[in-house]
Amino acid sequence: MTIPTNVDEIYPEVFIGCTSLISVSIPGSINTISSMAFGYCSNI
Repeated sequence: MTIPTNVDEIYPEVFIGCTSLISVSIPGSINTISSMAFGYCSNI
């Protein structure tokens, strides 16, 4: 997954438990990655 550059925050639990997620590209525009945003994503 590639997070767009117009995003500046990844909210809590937004991808929680997403086992199909295998990679994440996080742009420099991200200021905050909230608690458990990628919790239980066992394949990244």
